[in-house]
Amino acid sequence: MTIQDAHYVLVQAYLNRSVRWRLVHQPGPLLDEFVLDEDERAMLCGLDGGSLAEFGRQLAAKRREMLRRRFPRTVELLSRSATPVVDRFVELRPPRPNDVERAGDAEFVEFVAATAREFADVPWYAGDVCRFERAVGAARGAAGWRVATAVPPPRPRLEPSTVVWTPASTVAQRHSCDVVGLVAGTRSLDDPGEPCRTVTAPSPRGGLPVVLKVGEATAELIDAAREPRTIGAFAAGGGDAVGETVAQLVGAAVLRAVAA
Repeated sequence: MTIQDAHYVLVQAYLNRSVRWRLVHQPGPLLDEFVLDEDERAMLCGLDGGSLAEFGRQLAAKRREMLRRRFPRTVELLSRSATPVVDRFVELRPPRPNDVERAGDAEFVEFVAATAREFADVPWYAGDVCRFERAVGAARGAAGWRVATAVPPPRPRLEPSTVVWTPASTVAQRHSCDVVGLVAGTRSLDDPGEPCRTVTAPSPRGGLPVVLKVGEATAELIDAAREPRTIGAFAAGGGDAVGETVAQLVGAAVLRAVAA
């Protein structure tokens, strides 16, 4: 436990200027906030401020590059603002002990959205772009993705008794702009476009994730399928067209199905 605390103090001192100043000039009150033994306290108190700053610059550069790889269009959009959103996040959210892959991504999305609400020079739709890039990144097992503007055929043949459901890995989102065009690069970052609904799902065969732009009715159907039900039940509630849409979504790997 103490090793983790010592590591966390060190990483914070690398990335956060105020923590670094406290460690160099007033270490006692800072270190009292953590569980440290005497050897660890002595090690941390003996660190040089210049060395901490240099290591901090290197670590911050790596963190910024990681965010650029995971959120390329978001970072590009934020770079047009005078507010240093990425730099501020890197400073405030250092890596934590036992962080797993993509740890901090959700916090970055929340940070970007909150900053866009607070600062007028940050594009108001930056939070939407960031949230969509996170959904795509979580779904993909390889670089890249494909997008469809409608639910694609072909569809499997499903009996009315087949049970279908929306798995947790399928993410349905509502956006205030055309995030698909913005992230795919088919729309200028200066032109947010119209609101849209998107559905993102990983490929069951480990290929590119599926990203669909869907209408309101299809998005509501996907949300309704969080509770498993049969094809027949869907058709009874909305007619054969709804049952066919459900079958198409199963074929697109957005919904899952099992014979009853």
